[in-house]
Amino acid sequence: MITFQQAERKWSRAAVLVTALGASLYQTADLGIAPYDYLSFGLRDYTPCPYFGCRIFTDALSAL
Repeated sequence: MITFQQAERKWSRAAVLVTALGASLYQTADLGIAPYDYLSFGLRDYTPCPYFGCRIFTDALSAL
């Protein structure tokens, strides 16, 4: 019988592997800017706010 700690350890290892694979695919895809990152650039282009303020706004909005 598998204990809770063993199951938790297996799930943690799987989660780390999936996260690492996703991060490496995201970084090596070379498909341009991500939609989330474009939000702050778009706000900067269409509002009088500086980029730093737009980035803080989009980060805070996504944290909610």
